[in-house]
Amino acid sequence: MKRIKCFLCLFLLMLLINTPALAKSSKISFEFFEENNTAYIVMELLDGVSLGEYLKECGGKLDKDSSINIVVEVSKALSSLHEKGIIHCDVAPDNIFICPNNVIKLLDLGAAKLADAEEKVIDIVLKPGYSPPEQYDKSKNIG
Repeated sequence: MKRIKCFLCLFLLMLLINTPALAKSSKISFEFFEENNTAYIVMELLDGVSLGEYLKECGGKLDKDSSINIVVEVSKALSSLHEKGIIHCDVAPDNIFICPNNVIKLLDLGAAKLADAEEKVIDIVLKPGYSPPEQYDKSKNIG
């Protein structure tokens, strides 16, 4: 139950974040709900492809302008999260989404946690090549 409450608390904090680079919750009447002993968040439906898919389509290379746009927009999203004390913990090409007109969205806050959380992290998302070294150290409380 504590983890569900933390998950929903993160969702409520995300509602306060106003940046176009962060995927938003859907504007329907039920934006989050609890069912089957877990919590669900309904996010906006996006048109586009993940950065991972986009890289495959481009032969693994991006031009300079596209690279700068992606880095700037993801940085804005992360900055907005950090201002609210939220650490994403899973920034990787499959969680960066490229929409039409090169609009960039940072997705999937399922691994996110509050920076000042005192509890030990139970689930750590590790993606070789993308996870920071401190996430591999089980003796530390990440965040």
